Order: sequence, then structure tokens, then C-alpha cells
Amino acid sequence: MKLRNLDVLRACLALMVLVGHARMLLWMGWQDWKVLPHAWWEMAVSVFFAAFRFGHQAVMVFFALSGFFIHLRAAQALVEGKEQGFDALSYLARRARRILPPYYAVLIFTVLLDAVGHHWFPRLYAAQTGSLLLDQNFADAGYRVESVVPALLAQPSLFGIRFGGNGPLWSIGHEVFYYLLYPLFMLVWLRHRMGAYVLGLSLGLACWFVPLAGWWSGMMGSYPVWLTGALMAEVLLSWRKQQRGGVALWATACVMALAALAGLHRVSEHSPWTMVLNMIMGSAAIAAFEMMPFDVLKTKAGRVLEWLGLRSYSIYIFHFPVLVLLSAWCFQTQCGLPSNGWLAALGALLSLGAGLLGFHLVERRFMPSRQAA
Repeated sequence: MKLRNLDVLRACLALMVLVGHARMLLWMGWQDWKVLPHAWWEMAVSVFFAAFRFGHQAVMVFFALSGFFIHLRAAQALVEGKEQGFDALSYLARRARRILPPYYAVLIFTVLLDAVGHHWFPRLYAAQTGSLLLDQNFADAGYRVESVVPALLAQPSLFGIRFGGNGPLWSIGHEVFYYLLYPLFMLVWLRHRMGAYVLGLSLGLACWFVPLAGWWSGMMGSYPVWLTGALMAEVLLSWRKQQRGGVALWATACVMALAALAGLHRVSEHSPWTMVLNMIMGSAAIAAFEMMPFDVLKTKAGRVLEWLGLRSYSIYIFHFPVLVLLSAWCFQTQCGLPSNGWLAALGALLSLGAGLLGFHLVERRFMPSRQAA
């Protein structure tokens, strides 16, 4: 399989999230900016970077990728006809070693940057900027017991209170929850393959109609997206064995991913169709990159993206507190966000650097052998 192509996909998703957050925190925004006088080329640049507003959809594809890689080992054994087995303790130990050290490192990093921001630039952290979007986000953030204790248990935002200035950590809580569910999934899967998927899909769908208490409903509501990635591991391995593929299937996957993305902006986020479209988008994106008929890694851009993709976890978890601190400085000293995008560009580069530094200092020491190589 072309697993290295999926590292390119990881990079694209991480950059989508990072640049989108830089636009949100360090630029005045499209609605305010478009009424100001500006040159034609500034409009062209703004339209280009508007594509980076799909950060939430990128996280959904990350969920599908996670399910794909977690289930890949079992799917490989299934396709090769090997005897199936599952060591839950070994699996959980591998996941804990891979995910938790960078996660706890970023908790410390977030506290340090937030301490600077709270002392010198408090308006943003106190949700007093005058920006409705930012104030709504930071009103539910802080270091209360309801946020600190769940964060230490790798479930940040469990009670709806974000851990300080690192809102994107909510998705790590989702991932950890799905990792813990996987042994139960395998317990059913080893006895009835499709029954395991039907059960997981049914539980996720039920949350859309009969919401569970608190944050658990949101986690289970996205669980089918994660399961779709696991199913794609079986499907793509089976197609490879049967030598099925080609340009037609690749083009179909591309069209399905783009159509699902477009559909997500035409339905309510509270509609069950959101879950269905996220499942289609996640699985189709994985198929599109894995079945790519040309070798993207032969290009310089492809090799750079693969390099970034291997560092995407650190980029994702370390970037946001840097952007928050810069935004807090801007609101405190400039009385608002700038109308040009230079600060957003600088913030994107600095936050990317923070992610790469976090990878070098922490994550690379805990990577699987394939990625380390």
C-alpha cells in the first residue's frame, strides 16, 4: 500500500487546521475586510486562503485516518488469511507510548504560554475582545477543576470547559476514547466482522437522535467516521490483493470527497446527514491519496509534505497556544486584529516552528519504527 501518500494527506490536513486558526486569530476576517479598500491581488490572496477555513472537516478526516492505521494490522492479517488474535494490553501500551508523552508535554507548554498571556495581555483570555467568535470560545476556557482534571486524564473539554488556550485538544480526547473502544470493537469483530461495524454505526447514529449526557454524545457521534477509516483499511487491502484500482476508482474517490465537503456546507451541523457526509469525505480522502495514480513523492513538494506529515501530530497539538498568545498581544496593544494578512502569515510560521520543535524534543522519541525510519 502507498502508506507514505497518507503521510502527505496528514500534512495537508495539519496545514489546513494551522492556517485556518491563524486566519481566525490574527486577521480581522472576511466580512470586515471585504468592505475595506484593497488591491485586486489582495483579493486573490484572500480567496486562496479562504480554502483553509475547512479546519473542522480536516479533523474529521484525521479521525478516519486514525481508524485506518489502528485497524491496518488486523486488516492485513485478514487479507493474508493469517490466524486472528488481539492483545489488548500490548495495543493499549503502544498507543499510550505514542500519544501521551507529546500530549502531556503540550499541556505544560500551554500553561507556560497562557501564564505569559494572562499576565501581559489579558483581554483575550478574559473573553473581553469585542469579537463575538473569539469571546464565545474563550468564555468556556480556563484552568478550573472541570478542565484541568479531565485534561490530565487525556479527556480535555469533557465537561465543556477547554484546557486554557489550547482548544484543539478536544479532538485528542475523542481519539483516546476511540482507542479505548477498539479492544471492544475487536472483541466483536473477531466473531462477526460486519456486526462490529453495524454496532458501532448504530451507537453513533443513536447519539444524533437520543443524545447522551454531556461530551460523550459528541464523541460517539463522530465514532462512525473513525470506524469508516478502519473499514477502508480492509477495503483497500482487498482491492490491492485483487489488483483492482486505476484512474477511474481514484477519480471517483476524489469526486466523492469533494462532493461530501460541499454537502457539509449545505446541511445543518446538527443533522444526522453531517455524520454521513463526514464518513464519505473521510473514507474517500483516504482512498484518493492511497490510490493516487502518479508518484507524488517524486516531487520536491511531495517529499516536503511527507516530512511534515510525519510531524503532523506535534504540529497539530503545539500550534494553537502560540497563535493565541500573538492574538492576545494584538488585542491588548493594537486594540484589534489587523486588516492585512502579514501577522497571520507570521503566526502560521511561528506556530509551525513550535510544532516542529515539539516533535524534535518529544514526539520523535516515541514514534513507531516505520515512521522513525
